[in-house]
Amino acid sequence: MSPLSATLLLRLMALARFALNEGCTYPSLWYMAGRALERLGGLGAAASAYGRALKAAETSGNRRMFRVRQKWQFRREHVFHQLGRARVHDPLFACRIALPAGPRAPARPAPGHFTAEWSYRGLMIYGVLTRPTTDRCVRVVVDGRLMREVTCATMGPVPPYFQITLSRAAIGRLPPTATLRVETGDGDALRVKGRTEVLLHVPHGNGALRSSRPEQPFVDKKGFLISTDESLEQRQRAFLEIYTAARRFFEQEFDRPLLLLYGTLLGVHRQGDFIPGDDDFDVGYVSSECQPEAVKQEAMRIVQRLVLGGFVVSFNRSGRLFRLRRPQDPPHVHLDVHPTWFRDGWAWLHPKARLACSREDFLPARATRLQGVEVLLPRTPEAFLSTYYGPNWRTPDPTYSNAARKVPREVRRELKRALVTPRDVASLKRACLDADPGAAALSRLIPIGTYSLYPLEDYDARCDW
Repeated sequence: MSPLSATLLLRLMALARFALNEGCTYPSLWYMAGRALERLGGLGAAASAYGRALKAAETSGNRRMFRVRQKWQFRREHVFHQLGRARVHDPLFACRIALPAGPRAPARPAPGHFTAEWSYRGLMIYGVLTRPTTDRCVRVVVDGRLMREVTCATMGPVPPYFQITLSRAAIGRLPPTATLRVETGDGDALRVKGRTEVLLHVPHGNGALRSSRPEQPFVDKKGFLISTDESLEQRQRAFLEIYTAARRFFEQEFDRPLLLLYGTLLGVHRQGDFIPGDDDFDVGYVSSECQPEAVKQEAMRIVQRLVLGGFVVSFNRSGRLFRLRRPQDPPHVHLDVHPTWFRDGWAWLHPKARLACSREDFLPARATRLQGVEVLLPRTPEAFLSTYYGPNWRTPDPTYSNAARKVPREVRRELKRALVTPRDVASLKRACLDADPGAAALSRLIPIGTYSLYPLEDYDARCDW
């Protein structure tokens, strides 16, 4: 593939990502106008267009607004920064990406191409493989240090593609100037605008990356810093404390068990503990409903009672119900709660799951212990694990990611019907206010996607990235 073809393909990928996230909505048209004006140098007009996009998003019933509001806010405030009229502080505004001086890459065919850009969450890196490899994996390397190995996804005729965002915290650990390189497993570099690497200028970087071990990943599969053993143990203890409180609440208030699912279930059932390095905690409950819209309404009622009961509940940028923690817990220490319903011979639950399981595979729950704490598992854990992870679920795979998981369109359509929209959140807020006029409960209901990105200190204290 020629550099021109690769550039065109990457731009098409960017357009596809835009269509998936923003869609063709009235607010997104204003955002598109802002991007065009910004590229043409009309910064003042761009700021105005971004403002119109954000205002229109506030009253939109489109679920996409959860995913894009902060992105749009970041772009608007970045424009004000460029105009010399900064209204907020954001260290990413001073960061740059540049091509290194010197000759271009060798003329021999490249194994693939990539590009990078700053986003509200950090540094987004995406690209494609244009030459077959055995494992479809690429390595993101900064200053010779491995950041992460990423498994490429496939979809129809599109070449294997990948995307990862290095989080703000990870960016802050880079040196003020660093080289970014993406390579195949055998070290062959992907191309970026005819070069094999780009320069990252990160004025606020503290250089902590240099003290890391070059051969070990620096970030996890989601682009966040890998926790130290000590901090991971603390987080896992907190998970179990939240789970114990939430399980008791579910049993007393809803008369249903809170079951371990996904990687948490896998670790407990396979090895009697957390999977090494596991920094999240997945649970779920069996819904009384069988249609996704009814499942959503039931989940919203459950969320309201949890919030009134003193828990903090948040929704991610897809509108997925829901995350659960206690007020004293930091935002990243939460349970991922998955409503599970059964219809047409399948078990349905987010994310991306339509499983050949029955209600009898889940209930009645069975008890076991995790680090001395009693936890509940589905009645037949093997049914869940084998259908979701495949027949090799008993074999640990440190590189596993569900990002490349193929999900049929009809499954995605069904699961989307159980997601909340901004209007659903507004309705839930009104219900919480009616039940608790003092508004204390409302402060414990956090739709992450519509929460203001600035000031960053407040966002960090309240929301999980």
